[in-house]
Amino acid sequence: MNKKILSGLAVLLVILAGGYFYTKKINSQIEEIAEQTLADYNIKHSAIKYNCLNKTLMIKDIAFPYDSKNIKIDNTAEEILIKGVNADSFKKDTDEAMLLCKELIFKTVKSTVYAYDNEELETTTKKISIKKPVLNLQKLISLHATMPYSEEYFQNILNIRHDGIVFDNINMQAFKDSENNMSFAIDTIEFPAFRENNFDIFYKNINIASSPIDIKAAEIALQNITLPTAEYLATLSKTVIRLNELERYLDYANDSLSLLEYEELSEMLLSQLSYQDSTPLMSNIKIADIAFSFNEIDEVAETPITIKELAYAINENDKTLIINSELEQLTIANNFLQHVVTPKSLELFKQKFTNGMIISLGHNAEYTKETGRYTQDTKLSVDKLADLTAKTAGFVLNKDKSVFLSNYNTFLSGLTEYDLDKILNTVTLKNLQVSYADTGFIDFAFKIAAQETGMPADKVKEQALATLEMEKNTIADIEERTTFDNDVIKVIDTLMETINNTGKFLIGITFDDELTLNELINATDAPAYTLEVNAK
Repeated sequence: MNKKILSGLAVLLVILAGGYFYTKKINSQIEEIAEQTLADYNIKHSAIKYNCLNKTLMIKDIAFPYDSKNIKIDNTAEEILIKGVNADSFKKDTDEAMLLCKELIFKTVKSTVYAYDNEELETTTKKISIKKPVLNLQKLISLHATMPYSEEYFQNILNIRHDGIVFDNINMQAFKDSENNMSFAIDTIEFPAFRENNFDIFYKNINIASSPIDIKAAEIALQNITLPTAEYLATLSKTVIRLNELERYLDYANDSLSLLEYEELSEMLLSQLSYQDSTPLMSNIKIADIAFSFNEIDEVAETPITIKELAYAINENDKTLIINSELEQLTIANNFLQHVVTPKSLELFKQKFTNGMIISLGHNAEYTKETGRYTQDTKLSVDKLADLTAKTAGFVLNKDKSVFLSNYNTFLSGLTEYDLDKILNTVTLKNLQVSYADTGFIDFAFKIAAQETGMPADKVKEQALATLEMEKNTIADIEERTTFDNDVIKVIDTLMETINNTGKFLIGITFDDELTLNELINATDAPAYTLEVNAK
């Protein structure tokens, strides 16, 4: 019996020993492959350990510098964990992207960019987690070490796929040696997995400190972003690097050729940033709980301007393009108003706006591609003062350009004079309706005027009404009044009634002829229209 037990224990020990040495051999082989990969690209580290039982590779104290003639980048990480390693991804003889691991974790990552011996950007991230990254590891490391701003490098970056990336506790310091220095702090940045060629980015708790404005936001969501091309990213990088070189080393302000190049590159950069070959670049933007503070104005409140939500969305298909944007509850604190209004009127503003002046803005636009027709609705509300709405409708004559807003960039920045003229001659206006609802503006304006002039509010009103009456009589005395003259009288009568009653002033204009925006701007005579105006 004892012999059987001893024999069993001996067999077990042999098996365990064999397993131990086999495990150690596998661990050693993977560690050697990783060591060789790091050595090939001059990546410094203090230790590498692999555990084949849970397929986890740990690399400690990594340093991965890049140095060229004008740009130097120091990259370090306290630790890299590669969980569920796919050993095949370390092979050099493949051009295919493949699964690297189940999860890739970077701890305490620091990157410092030096341009022409000046520290431009320092970024520290507490943790980066990438789920199931698919990439060509060897090629990406090689390109990062040799030509990190090339089209080929950006193409390999764009080819990376994953099941989600999360950055935790990011801190950035930009232009450290400059008076324009800025700092960024972000709790979390999240990239969900790609959907075909679109991806999302979510930022949580953002703090931006600069001079003269500090900005905070609870959340920024950028959704359905279209991947740019590698060529676009490489060209953009080339422009930025050359501009930086001109600013650092050339006295371009006193050198006509350098100054010309600088101006041309500045315009090129604006054009590149405002237009790229993806239309639209992204379909949804939402920023929640934004606060602006002005650190060069000591007297204002800590957050004198806040926005509850800023949202923008594009919805495009083969038939229509729909654009919705909203600015919800922009609040200007009373402490900030003292820098906007006179001391005499400040007390009235504080009484009127106990919690600050609140402004909201909404805009909706729809473009039908088949007919070229567009409609737009805009609403502006100033709490306790007024509501203004505007509706326009018309046609885009060149139906192929019915999505001109996104083709030319939604915010119309970077337009040349030719582009602008083309839009003004392409878009026709068929209908324009504007309505104004007074909710206290007229009465408040007269109180402010009285405060500033030292006259009673009723006296100020009388003078305003007398001026309007005089203008009305002047027009009424015209022997051959036009329809336009009669409508002006109608508007004056309605305005006077509104002032007397502090009521609701409504005005609507409908154009009976289609006019291009250019024809409307340059018209010498009033176009054919119908007018509706009343006070309630």
